Amino acid sequence: MELQYIDKDVNLSQKVKMINEMIKDSLLIIYNGFSTGQMRFHKQTEQKAKEIRVILEQYQTSADSFGNEDSSLFVALLNHYQKIVFSMSRLSFLTMNKNMEGVLFTEKAVMELDVLFEGVKKLITNLYDVIITGNEVLGDYIFNERERYGQLSGKFAQEHEGRLIEGICQAYSSTLYLSFLDSFEDIFGHIQAIVQELKIEKKN
Repeated sequence: MELQYIDKDVNLSQKVKMINEMIKDSLLIIYNGFSTGQMRFHKQTEQKAKEIRVILEQYQTSADSFGNEDSSLFVALLNHYQKIVFSMSRLSFLTMNKNMEGVLFTEKAVMELDVLFEGVKKLITNLYDVIITGNEVLGDYIFNERERYGQLSGKFAQEHEGRLIEGICQAYSSTLYLSFLDSFEDIFGHIQAIVQELKIEKKN
């Protein structure tokens, strides 16, 4: 599962580390906005997302110039990272709307989203190690954890539907909450997809 294209070039290892660290920083900023209700975090997140997108485009252009199998794999990983950043921007937008409208989630809903925030940050951290070292055990762990978080998201959605029926949640807050779940699902899915790309490369 080892990505030789990166391991042969220290600079490329540093690039992957930079992408991961910027994504983790962005997630932390989004979470701070979510937990505090302060609008200033949205601008910080969007600026960070813009910086990441520019870097990803630069990396993709330089990787295309190599024209070998490893560079093709690196480009595939960059594509998934771009989609992760898109979903992060969506999380930031949802957080901004929640704060602007003064929407309140139930304590249970907040705890559920906290679990997903922590899960994404954990798997993003582990993902860097898998890409650089090719650690298959850790790759399998990410794969299994993604499945677990997917099941949790489904459970959260079902329980939320029950709260909505009981009148504990309002329609607008319900739409926001479910959109949060969808965005987390997208991020988890692309983290898993990166590991799958590495698994396929290992078999070839």
